[in-house]
Amino acid sequence: MFGANHEKLWDIVGKRLKSEVPTKEAYQKTLEKINAFKSAFGTVMYYTDMDVVHRFENDFALYADNFAEWAEQAQGNAQFTVWTSLAENGIGANLQHYNPLIDDEVKEAFGIPDSWKLRAQMDFGSIEAPAGEKEFMSDEDRFKVLK
Repeated sequence: MFGANHEKLWDIVGKRLKSEVPTKEAYQKTLEKINAFKSAFGTVMYYTDMDVVHRFENDFALYADNFAEWAEQAQGNAQFTVWTSLAENGIGANLQHYNPLIDDEVKEAFGIPDSWKLRAQMDFGSIEAPAGEKEFMSDEDRFKVLK
Protein backbone atom coordinates (compact mmCIF):
# COMPACT_ATOMS: atom_id res chain seq x y z
CA MET A 1 0.00 0.00 0.00
CA PHE A 2 1.23 3.45 -0.85
CA GLY A 3 0.08 7.03 -0.47
CA ALA A 4 -3.50 7.58 0.63
CA ASN A 5 -4.20 3.85 0.98
CA HIS A 6 -1.19 3.39 3.27
CA GLU A 7 -2.34 6.32 5.42
CA LYS A 8 -5.93 5.07 5.43
CA LEU A 9 -4.78 1.69 6.74
CA TRP A 10 -3.02 3.25 9.73
CA ASP A 11 -5.98 5.56 10.37
CA ILE A 12 -8.15 2.43 10.57
CA VAL A 13 -5.70 0.88 13.04
CA GLY A 14 -5.61 4.02 15.20
CA LYS A 15 -9.39 4.37 15.25
CA ARG A 16 -9.91 0.68 16.03
CA LEU A 17 -7.42 0.67 18.91
CA LYS A 18 -9.17 3.60 20.61
CA SER A 19 -11.81 1.23 21.97
CA GLU A 20 -9.17 -1.28 23.13
CA VAL A 21 -6.74 0.96 25.04
CA PRO A 22 -7.81 1.51 28.67
CA THR A 23 -6.89 5.18 29.26
CA LYS A 24 -6.50 8.42 27.32
CA GLU A 25 -2.80 8.54 28.19
CA ALA A 26 -2.24 5.00 26.98
CA TYR A 27 -4.16 5.76 23.78
CA GLN A 28 -1.96 8.80 23.12
CA LYS A 29 1.15 6.60 23.39
CA THR A 30 -0.47 4.04 21.10
CA LEU A 31 -1.38 6.75 18.60
CA GLU A 32 2.24 7.99 18.56
CA LYS A 33 3.35 4.49 17.60
CA ILE A 34 0.64 4.20 14.93
CA ASN A 35 1.56 7.62 13.52
CA ALA A 36 5.18 6.46 13.22
CA PHE A 37 3.97 3.53 11.10
CA LYS A 38 1.76 5.93 9.14
CA SER A 39 4.76 8.17 8.41
CA ALA A 40 6.53 5.26 6.69
CA PHE A 41 6.71 5.09 2.89
CA GLY A 42 4.29 2.18 2.52
CA THR A 43 2.91 -1.03 3.99
CA VAL A 44 3.03 -4.63 2.82
CA MET A 45 -0.08 -6.54 3.81
CA TYR A 46 0.32 -10.30 4.28
CA TYR A 47 -2.67 -12.53 3.62
CA THR A 48 -3.38 -16.24 3.36
CA ASP A 49 -6.08 -17.23 0.88
CA MET A 50 -8.04 -19.72 2.97
CA ASP A 51 -9.95 -20.97 -0.10
CA VAL A 52 -6.63 -22.33 -1.38
CA VAL A 53 -5.81 -23.88 1.99
CA HIS A 54 -9.24 -25.56 2.15
CA ARG A 55 -8.97 -26.77 -1.44
CA PHE A 56 -5.67 -28.48 -0.63
CA GLU A 57 -7.20 -29.95 2.54
CA ASN A 58 -9.96 -31.48 0.40
CA ASP A 59 -7.74 -32.53 -2.51
CA PHE A 60 -5.07 -34.13 -0.33
CA ALA A 61 -7.03 -35.59 2.60
CA LEU A 62 -4.06 -37.57 3.90
CA TYR A 63 -2.28 -34.31 4.70
CA ALA A 64 -5.36 -32.18 5.47
CA ASP A 65 -4.34 -31.48 9.07
CA ASN A 66 -1.08 -29.90 7.89
CA PHE A 67 -2.15 -27.29 5.34
CA ALA A 68 -3.06 -24.53 7.80
CA GLU A 69 0.30 -24.97 9.52
CA TRP A 70 2.14 -25.06 6.21
CA ALA A 71 0.37 -21.85 5.20
CA GLU A 72 1.70 -20.20 8.37
CA GLN A 73 5.19 -21.46 7.57
CA ALA A 74 4.87 -19.97 4.08
CA GLN A 75 3.86 -16.67 5.70
CA GLY A 76 6.99 -16.68 7.84
CA ASN A 77 9.13 -17.36 4.78
CA ALA A 78 7.48 -14.56 2.80
CA GLN A 79 7.75 -12.04 5.64
CA PHE A 80 11.39 -12.89 6.31
CA THR A 81 12.28 -12.70 2.61
CA VAL A 82 10.62 -9.31 2.12
CA TRP A 83 12.18 -7.92 5.31
CA THR A 84 15.62 -9.18 4.30
CA SER A 85 15.24 -7.75 0.79
CA LEU A 86 14.25 -4.37 2.18
CA ALA A 87 17.14 -4.40 4.67
CA GLU A 88 19.65 -5.32 1.94
CA ASN A 89 18.51 -2.20 0.10
CA GLY A 90 18.82 0.10 3.11
CA ILE A 91 15.10 0.22 3.82
CA GLY A 92 13.78 -0.19 7.35
CA ALA A 93 10.68 -2.20 8.26
CA ASN A 94 8.40 -3.03 11.19
CA LEU A 95 6.28 -6.17 11.27
CA GLN A 96 2.98 -5.60 13.04
CA HIS A 97 0.03 -7.83 13.91
CA TYR A 98 -3.11 -5.77 14.42
CA ASN A 99 -5.18 -8.60 13.03
CA PRO A 100 -7.80 -9.76 13.80
CA LEU A 101 -8.85 -6.44 15.36
CA ILE A 102 -8.74 -4.60 12.02
CA ASP A 103 -9.76 -7.41 9.66
CA ASP A 104 -13.36 -6.38 8.97
CA GLU A 105 -12.63 -2.67 8.53
CA VAL A 106 -9.68 -3.38 6.23
CA LYS A 107 -11.67 -5.84 4.10
CA GLU A 108 -14.42 -3.27 3.65
CA ALA A 109 -12.11 -0.31 3.03
CA PHE A 110 -9.93 -2.02 0.43
CA GLY A 111 -12.22 -4.63 -1.13
CA ILE A 112 -10.30 -7.60 0.26
CA PRO A 113 -11.90 -11.00 -0.56
CA ASP A 114 -13.61 -12.73 2.35
CA SER A 115 -11.42 -15.82 1.88
CA TRP A 116 -8.23 -13.84 2.55
CA LYS A 117 -7.04 -14.01 6.16
CA LEU A 118 -4.86 -11.10 7.29
CA ARG A 119 -1.67 -12.33 8.95
CA ALA A 120 0.55 -9.25 9.31
CA GLN A 121 1.28 -5.68 8.28
CA MET A 122 4.82 -4.50 7.48
CA ASP A 123 5.41 -0.78 7.20
CA PHE A 124 8.63 0.23 5.48
CA GLY A 125 10.66 3.34 4.79
CA SER A 126 13.73 5.16 5.96
CA ILE A 127 15.70 3.89 8.95
CA GLU A 128 15.17 6.49 11.67
CA ALA A 129 17.16 4.71 14.39
CA PRO A 130 19.08 1.47 14.74
CA ALA A 131 17.18 -1.52 16.07
CA GLY A 132 17.34 -1.95 19.83
CA GLU A 133 19.14 -4.76 21.56
CA LYS A 134 17.24 -8.00 22.06
CA GLU A 135 17.73 -10.72 24.61
CA PHE A 136 17.82 -14.29 23.37
CA MET A 137 17.79 -17.54 25.29
CA SER A 138 21.04 -19.45 25.16
CA ASP A 139 21.78 -21.63 22.14
CA GLU A 140 21.89 -24.64 24.42
CA ASP A 141 18.26 -24.02 25.34
CA ARG A 142 17.15 -23.07 21.82
CA PHE A 143 18.73 -25.89 19.85
CA LYS A 144 19.18 -29.59 20.27
CA VAL A 145 22.01 -31.26 18.36
CA LEU A 146 21.84 -35.01 17.97
CA LYS A 147 24.90 -36.91 16.80
